[in-house]
Amino acid sequence: MGPRRYQWFVISDLGLTTLNGSDGLHTIVRSLASAEPISDVRLRLIARNNEILAEAITDADGYARFDPGLVRGSGGLSPQLVIAETDAGDYAFLDLTRSTFDLTDRGVDGRPSPQVVDAYLRTERGVYRPGETVYATAIVRDSTAFALADLPLTMVVERPDGVEHGRALIVDDGLGGYLYTLALRSDAMRGSWRLRLYTDPDSRPISEESFLVDDFVPERLDFELTADAEAFDPAGPTVIEVTARYLYGATAPGLTVTGDIAVSPVDVLAAYPNYRFGRGDDTMRRIARPIDDAPETDEAGNASVTIFLPNLPQTTRLLRDQAVIRITDTSGRAVERQLSLPVTLDGPRLGVRPLYEGFGVPEGGPAEFDCHCHRCRYRWHRDRRCRVGIAANSQKLSMV
Repeated sequence: MGPRRYQWFVISDLGLTTLNGSDGLHTIVRSLASAEPISDVRLRLIARNNEILAEAITDADGYARFDPGLVRGSGGLSPQLVIAETDAGDYAFLDLTRSTFDLTDRGVDGRPSPQVVDAYLRTERGVYRPGETVYATAIVRDSTAFALADLPLTMVVERPDGVEHGRALIVDDGLGGYLYTLALRSDAMRGSWRLRLYTDPDSRPISEESFLVDDFVPERLDFELTADAEAFDPAGPTVIEVTARYLYGATAPGLTVTGDIAVSPVDVLAAYPNYRFGRGDDTMRRIARPIDDAPETDEAGNASVTIFLPNLPQTTRLLRDQAVIRITDTSGRAVERQLSLPVTLDGPRLGVRPLYEGFGVPEGGPAEFDCHCHRCRYRWHRDRRCRVGIAANSQKLSMV
């Protein structure tokens, strides 16, 4: 007779759900028959070595929470089970070592975690004619979704060429709602305008929104952009090839090609997901300027635009340049396309990946992280040293 096989069968009305976050392990108990919360359920958090880490009792909402330090144990003290029992003898358990239900590949990752001041900024529509009025509404909340009233905010308006059009101090209209009105001139620049909302104009915006100013004339022209390199070189020119044709099939000769470039700091790199690059106190700001070169398309509708990047300050962040190319057809309708490429780095950059969950380090919790040097691809943890000689001192690094 061979070895016997066993299978767990638990007949219970207790439905257990756990949510693991930076503020602890949240446990919810509901009836499997009615989906109603069950109160006064005794919960035990069991470690791998069968030690009881903590006990709790669900409230009227069927909810109980275990402190975050209890779920950070390692080895035999790492949590393994949540056991639930009632006075009536009902029993259930949930294995915490099984794979979690991950929905990040289903397009439901959601918006970023709210910060201390969380703002939602929108205009009442996405496109305006010159001479019309733009109404922008901002709803400001704290990280727990409560309204922040009487908070002075600064609204900065940026034109499509990257030049600041103006700024204004806006005040609360009640319950954390803010209204900003922008009257466009009849000769307002066509293109994509941007609104940025600040609590401190010298820091990062808490929310951004863009809108289009156009004549509502249908496009008759289409063109493609290709670059002769995979990244913009700050030490030399980068050539962008333009191929333009009218939508009815004819070539587009004799049209002037203009545009703008904008170099912006970024703190992420696709090759290293979940890593952040650059110091948190780095003051590098977006740099925008028009493209000096303004060629015309040839008989085949082709043109070459030579891009020279502006002088860039020293920064610990990664950089990305966005080239906005415009061609105006014979009817006066400007068509715009964009090409975004990274900027060639002048030295190595360090990226850190937090080993804690949530937006920040929980109070009293360890601020642990891993690090990569993007150039030598050497990975270090805490107090080791990178091959290119960059000191890996966690006290000198700050998260963005």
